[in-house]
Order: sequence, then structure tokens, then C-alpha cells
Amino acid sequence: MNRECLDWLRAVRGAREKMA
Repeated sequence: MNRECLDWLRAVRGAREKMA
């Protein structure tokens, strides 16, 4: 797994949590 992949994945997760 690439670090960039995890980085953007973490950002998407945080955005979803803020939206929810």
C-alpha cells in the first residue's frame, strides 16, 4: 500500500465523519 493512498483515504474518512 502506498503512503499517498492511505493519506487521501484518511482525508476522505475525516470528511465523511464531518459531513455525517
